Amino acid sequence: MTLELSLGASLSLRHFSPQPVSKQLQTKPLSPAFEKIQRVSEEIEYQTPLQILKNAQDEQEILKSKIEANTTEIDSLKATSKQKFWLQNESLKLKNEETISTLQDEIQQLKLFNQNEKSILNQIQQQIIIFTQILTQFTCEIGNKKQQIRNKKQIISHFKEDLMEYDNQPVQVEEGLKVLIKMNGVKKQMQANENQ
Repeated sequence: MTLELSLGASLSLRHFSPQPVSKQLQTKPLSPAFEKIQRVSEEIEYQTPLQILKNAQDEQEILKSKIEANTTEIDSLKATSKQKFWLQNESLKLKNEETISTLQDEIQQLKLFNQNEKSILNQIQQQIIIFTQILTQFTCEIGNKKQQIRNKKQIISHFKEDLMEYDNQPVQVEEGLKVLIKMNGVKKQMQANENQ
């Protein structure tokens, strides 16, 4: 009977004991971290050592699970980052290869274009040389024709002078023959000039 009374008194004192002074003096709301610490300390106050140990073990397992989950997430992020970096690197390689290939094609096209331009330029230069030769030959021929014309004019002028000279004198047979011979020589000279 005395034991029951003592147990009842201790339980009643525990349940109806006054609040701690810190709670009575509290005027401002506590921070979440402080509230958690206070709540855990109050819970521990009413727990047995086995319960405290069990709760600590549970908390440890929760923390282990969180650490494992975080580690898995970190590994996954690392793998994703590596894969992303690898893909970006491969993409850049492909772009660089495509760019290099395009540049090489353009360089080859420019080389072919330059070769075609050089070939066309050589053809034009050859045509200029041929045209220059033709022009020089034509100029020489024109010069020869002009010389032939001057020679003919000179022969005709001499012939006219001879005719005028004989026109003022009585014609004799011997002189007439000389004139005919001279005219024949003039004709042959003109033909020879034309054949040149």
